Amino acid sequence: DARLMARIKVADELKTRVDVRRVNLDIVKPWIANRITELLGVEDDVVTLYVLSFLDNGLKAKDGYVDPKAMQVHLTGFLEKN
Repeated sequence: DARLMARIKVADELKTRVDVRRVNLDIVKPWIANRITELLGVEDDVVTLYVLSFLDNGLKAKDGYVDPKAMQVHLTGFLEKN
């Protein structure tokens, strides 16, 4: 994982960690589910719950941050075509 994190190139927007305590997840969660469905072409509860678990884990983290680059690395297998 660490080697992959070092090698992967991401958009500039994904280089900044996000404090999810400052995000209204009740608003963002439905958008995330819809966006994943758009990208995959089908509803996929597994991928959606996987993404939402990253956000929930960020809420539980001591500092409240989520690393978007790490999310991309973990989701690459699900979203490779897109």
